[in-house]
Amino acid sequence: MTLPDEEDIAILENVTYETLRKGCKECGFRHVVFQTCISVEKNVKVFFMNIECPKCKEDYTEIMHMKEIE
Repeated sequence: MTLPDEEDIAILENVTYETLRKGCKECGFRHVVFQTCISVEKNVKVFFMNIECPKCKEDYTEIMHMKEIE
């Protein structure tokens, strides 16, 4: 099992900030409910967010970053 390292946490912080600054992809509302995740696949870590917008009721997953596992 691969645990998140300091670089992974920094990636999550930066891409989460950028994604939330833009707001909901449908209506632009910035006060969304979200969950950040890292999925560890065979050769890559996938950083993504599950996002729910209380304003327009949109519910989606956004892939934010992919990082090769060495």
